[in-house]
Amino acid sequence: IQIVEDFIYLGSKFHKDGEENHEITRRIKLANNAYFSLLSVFRSRDIHRAIKTKIYKTMIRPVLYYGCEGWTLNRKEESVTNSFERKILRRIYGPIKENGMWRIRYNWAGHVQRMDKERIPKKILYSTMGCMRRAGKPRSRWIDAPERDAKK
Repeated sequence: IQIVEDFIYLGSKFHKDGEENHEITRRIKLANNAYFSLLSVFRSRDIHRAIKTKIYKTMIRPVLYYGCEGWTLNRKEESVTNSFERKILRRIYGPIKENGMWRIRYNWAGHVQRMDKERIPKKILYSTMGCMRRAGKPRSRWIDAPERDAKK
């Protein structure tokens, strides 16, 4: 029998020191490879996020957590697996918009849109100044902000 540093048995990597960190890094690499093999699916705008999440849960997460029943993780190893999982989910769902201002603007635009044309906020929002405009770039208007937010 040949003595080796590590070997793979039933899909799990065993190292001579008995630590699981070798298996965890290997699992993360395999899950990353699985993600990148499905990259065209995850980048497609035609596929709904719910379907992408199901694909993630059935094709990537099992690769990451195969054999995890026997792992004894410390905080660092648990953090590494959790951060990998969050990274993949961020790629699926896109960046989180921390600034909730756009949501408030949309709500206000909806309220103003539904108002009677005689209400003062609606009159102000859709009114134009009767004077001549200065030369140069036109000033930003509030009415354009929700449209700019939608493009982001």
